[in-house]
Amino acid sequence: MADLLARIALATGLRKLADAYVTHELPLPWDGLGRHVKIFFHEGDLAKMAALTAVLDDPIVKIEESNTTWLEVRGSLAGLRICLAGPADELCERRVSGVHKASDGSLHEITEWVIPAALIRAGEAR
Repeated sequence: MADLLARIALATGLRKLADAYVTHELPLPWDGLGRHVKIFFHEGDLAKMAALTAVLDDPIVKIEESNTTWLEVRGSLAGLRICLAGPADELCERRVSGVHKASDGSLHEITEWVIPAALIRAGEAR
């Protein structure tokens, strides 16, 4: 119940902020339109991630490598830039495509992350 109330409060706040942008000449958020609103997803959230992907304008679905491997979807809702993100190891299938032998003789797996078909379809639906 608390989660539902938090969602309702967030939606109400976003509507009020949107109304204020239409009514007043408010400055753009920090860094203008260059930043994405980031929403995080985890294991079990793939259907929710796909549902939001389906309504984004020009969504780009990709794997992003940093300290951790992330599944990301970037797009926009009108002028609001959105980034959906979650750990690839929770949302994607991990496949070992080979083994690499390092100069010291140690072996390292070569892996690839398979983006779920449901998410790809959702991104192509627009």
